[in-house]
Amino acid sequence: MKESIHKFSQKVIGEGGVRGLATLFVLFLARRVGAERFGEYSTALAYAALCIVFVDLGTNSILTREIARHPEKRGSMAKSSHFLKLGAAIGSWFILWAVTYALKFDPEQRYLTLCLGIVVIGQTLTEYFSALLSGIEEMGWEAILKILNRLLAISLGFWALVRHQSLHDIVTQMAIGSLIGYAASICILKYRFTTFGIGADKSFLKSLLWSCLPLFGSVVFWILYDSQDILLLNYFHFAQRDIGLFSAAMKVIDVTRVYPVLMMGVFFPTLSKLHLSDPPGFQRKRRRVLLFMLGSLAVVSSIVYATAPWIIRLLYRTDYSDAASILRLLAPALVFMGLNHAQMQLLIAVNRERTLFLGAFTVCLINLGMAFVLVPRYGMPGTCYALIASEILYFVFLRKTLTTYA
Repeated sequence: MKESIHKFSQKVIGEGGVRGLATLFVLFLARRVGAERFGEYSTALAYAALCIVFVDLGTNSILTREIARHPEKRGSMAKSSHFLKLGAAIGSWFILWAVTYALKFDPEQRYLTLCLGIVVIGQTLTEYFSALLSGIEEMGWEAILKILNRLLAISLGFWALVRHQSLHDIVTQMAIGSLIGYAASICILKYRFTTFGIGADKSFLKSLLWSCLPLFGSVVFWILYDSQDILLLNYFHFAQRDIGLFSAAMKVIDVTRVYPVLMMGVFFPTLSKLHLSDPPGFQRKRRRVLLFMLGSLAVVSSIVYATAPWIIRLLYRTDYSDAASILRLLAPALVFMGLNHAQMQLLIAVNRERTLFLGAFTVCLINLGMAFVLVPRYGMPGTCYALIASEILYFVFLRKTLTTYA
């Protein structure tokens, strides 16, 4: 119990530190540039987030699971995964570059998107490095890596903000900081794994890609799912100020979602081991985790709903006051988002990650279809209604799947 609490505290420091730094930067950026320019930043970031699909590849949870189960092979696993991720990072940026030309972005929009693409790739690689450290249960070093990486990326952008530089200059500094953070992460991995070699074990890579294929499919649709709200608002020609207000509310939701990530990050290696060594123990721990998550998430959601106007006034300037009503509409989704994340991790722990692809594909299409119906009728609230409905349907799917296989 004490060990779990210690690991959880380290997860809190790492993930909480990262989210805290990112949140402070975004809040300062939103207050400084105003809702309209913040909407432009959010739009560019939504397109840049497409890079996550081709860098993540759905490998992180699989790598954590396999390294936890086979510590004697961690060096060779890391070398092969480094090779895979390096190629994926370079390739994904060029795909984003091609997309900006295919969609005929204006030069300023293209520059913002490509710089933020570097930032997003850096953040995705940080999650990959963290997955490796989590596999050997180095939660303390994982926290250091995450905070250092994000601090380096944000500090340069923050310096540009303090100097009242343009959004163009701010994202340039963020991209430079992300590259420096990547170098720092390599040093930490080299220290904890004793090496940072790059190799290509064909049999392991084939096994890894085959195992993560369903998760990769899930990642594709989850990234689209997370980004499509802002992309749809652009498609329906909402003003950038309205997009800025929606992004401000969603940022609060994103920060709050760190809680289930922390909880499952602590228990995932243990659950993976229990599934093989003590199936009854796994079932008991699964039930306790889900019941606790349900109760605590309901409390968090209620607090966010009740204090939404106060949260928006505290975090943003007065011209963001309309975001409070959006935040209240989004608050109920927190419960289902958290439970869905927990159930997804449980399915991975029992080697049933292949079932996640169908769920991610379905929920993405449902959200997209409902948005096309509800947004023209209800405006921006229609996006919130579509999100809540799709999260509920995904919860039902995961619950039924987990009951069947676990």
